[in-house]
Amino acid sequence: MERVGAIREVVAKSAGSPYRGRPIFKQRCASCHILFHSGGKIRPDLTDDLETMLSSIVDPGIREGYEGFSVKTNDDRFLTGFLTDRGANTISLRGFDGSVLSLPRAQIAEMTPLGRSLMPEGLLDDLSDGELRDLFAYLRISQPLLKD
Repeated sequence: MERVGAIREVVAKSAGSPYRGRPIFKQRCASCHILFHSGGKIRPDLTDDLETMLSSIVDPGIREGYEGFSVKTNDDRFLTGFLTDRGANTISLRGFDGSVLSLPRAQIAEMTPLGRSLMPEGLLDDLSDGELRDLFAYLRISQPLLKD
C-alpha cells in the first residue's frame, strides 16, 4: 500500500481545486461512477471517505454487489453485468449501461463470475500531483458545483 500512502501525502500537502478536478472526474470516473446524481450507473456512488476511496482506486477489489458475471442464455445470447437479484426462478442482471434485465433461470445455460474488478488498474498513475489534489478535492466536496 505504498502507493496509497504516497497519494495520501500528495493530497494532504495542499488543497486542490474541485473546479479543476471535475473534468478529471468526468474523463476518468464518470462513465462508471455517480457523483451528485451525474455519471454512469455501473459502479457505486462515490461517497466514501478518503482512505476507502484511495484503497478502492489504487488496489481495486470486488465490492459486494459489484462482481461481474457473464451469462449465456439457451438461445446463445451472451450478457455481462452485475447480479442485482437472485430469486428462486429469476435473476436480475444490471448491464454496464445501467439497464436491468430479469431473466428466468430456465433460460440460463451458463452463469460465470468474471472474478475481477472492472476498475482499471493504474487509473491515477499518469496524473501530476496537482491533478491528484484537484481530483480528490472534487471527490470530497459536500455539494455539487454550480458552474465551471
